Amino acid sequence: MQRVTRGAGLVGATGALVVGFGLIAGCSAAVEGTPRPNDVQAEEYAAEVTSSAAAASSSRAAAQVDQACSTLFDQAAAAVDPYNAFIEAANQEAPDVDEKAAVAVEAYRDAADSARDDAGDVPPELAALFDDYVSIYSDLADAVESGKKGDFLNVLSDRGYDVKNAIAAEC
Repeated sequence: MQRVTRGAGLVGATGALVVGFGLIAGCSAAVEGTPRPNDVQAEEYAAEVTSSAAAASSSRAAAQVDQACSTLFDQAAAAVDPYNAFIEAANQEAPDVDEKAAVAVEAYRDAADSARDDAGDVPPELAALFDDYVSIYSDLADAVESGKKGDFLNVLSDRGYDVKNAIAAEC
């Protein structure tokens, strides 16, 4: 029984070799004719590549805008609590008002610096709003640091809120 199996295996292997050599020999013949580009296919391919590149670029740009907007809103939110703590301390003439002012100033400057860094990653109309945000948050930091209080801070704070809402509408 073992001899039959070995013989069948040998016949199968020999047959596979013959078929393999036949395919190699059949594929080694030269192809007749003159090669010519298929202009229609070339144009379609070029259009697909261009479209794909544009989509990838657009996707990257959208991701940059999303990241810049997200960072701006995170930084703005991080500045709210220190600023409110400063306002509360200033209204109560608390002994730690200077420390709270320093924390608020740092938070506003961090928010302004972050927006300044990200302004180059967004479209021009949004970059202009980022620039306004940087200006207002820098002014708020300067005003708190210089000891300004009351209506002056309220006006700046309202302007900051308005520009943040305008950015939210664009993002």
